[in-house]
Amino acid sequence: MRAVLGRLGLMPLAKPLTSKEGHDILARDRYRCQYCGLDGMSNFENSLVMTVDFVVPRARKGGKKPVTISSSPDIATLQSEPQCRPTIARS
Repeated sequence: MRAVLGRLGLMPLAKPLTSKEGHDILARDRYRCQYCGLDGMSNFENSLVMTVDFVVPRARKGGKKPVTISSSPDIATLQSEPQCRPTIARS
């Protein structure tokens, strides 16, 4: 399958995080956004928007290593909270 995709110029899709991996990252960060400090435990609405973010995108070889993943609100919240937008170093 990989050879066929390679000949077509495509890459196989990366495996998504499992639910346990996502919860482990949120627990490690104490359910707090690593960009703006939003506390996911302070109220129910905040807990609903918390998710994990790949600081180094997987397309840029970020991988599923815990050091390349952090807690943050989902994309809808990122659009309304400018201080919560991550800055990713371009290489």
